[in-house]
Amino acid sequence: MHIRSLMMVFRTFLLLWVLLSAHGLYAQALLPAPGTWYVTAPSGINLRKSPGATGEKLVSIPYGQQVEVLKTDQLEPDQIETWIEGYWVKVKYQSSVGYVFSAYLCKIPAPQVSISADYCQEESILMGFSYLLHDYAEKHLKPLGASRILYSNGVTELGYAETSRQSYSMDVELVHEQQYESASSTLRFTGDVYQAYSFLEALVRNCPGMKSKIQNPDIQRDSNSFIFYLQDPESQGFYFRISQIDGATVQIRMQSGA
Repeated sequence: MHIRSLMMVFRTFLLLWVLLSAHGLYAQALLPAPGTWYVTAPSGINLRKSPGATGEKLVSIPYGQQVEVLKTDQLEPDQIETWIEGYWVKVKYQSSVGYVFSAYLCKIPAPQVSISADYCQEESILMGFSYLLHDYAEKHLKPLGASRILYSNGVTELGYAETSRQSYSMDVELVHEQQYESASSTLRFTGDVYQAYSFLEALVRNCPGMKSKIQNPDIQRDSNSFIFYLQDPESQGFYFRISQIDGATVQIRMQSGA
């Protein structure tokens, strides 16, 4: 191949890599693999006899409960609540077998720890939510080895900056960025943007002030209506941004600072 052609291929690949790194992949509902999943809808979900919102209700599955995904016959995702997509998956819950909507399932445990009343004060909320993801990982997941420092400039006259990464059980990764007056945490796990948004709603469910910051997300789409990412409508991603980073991995990024 001619050298100029090789350079064009390389530049095209580099451009695609930069775009995907900045924005994530187009978000599509993930077809849940067989295995254990957790219910993240704060009010629970209905187990139905047949796939679809009109299927006969068999039982209500409470928040945080485990279900065993058996299979998915549906070829295309359904859309509910104006923008949320997912599949009707066949699951087993205790002795019952039926169908639930995949957007309200998560591969990692549903958050079980209530947010401190101090953090629900308006002045704390305005400072951001990055600590929530770190707190969740510490209390729900098992760390795999020590945290790895990816970058650190030490303490200089220009300030302080450090980026670290911690791996956890269940294929979870937490990236923390700390600067002099700000911080951000990014939680990466198996799932799609719809499941991640449901997880986020569960994470802040006990704090009305935080819940108000994530409602009616700003949804960034391309010309074909595929989602690039979701973010809080008030501050363009300061409180949260959710994006798909590969076909089976999603990330939630939250910031804090003055």
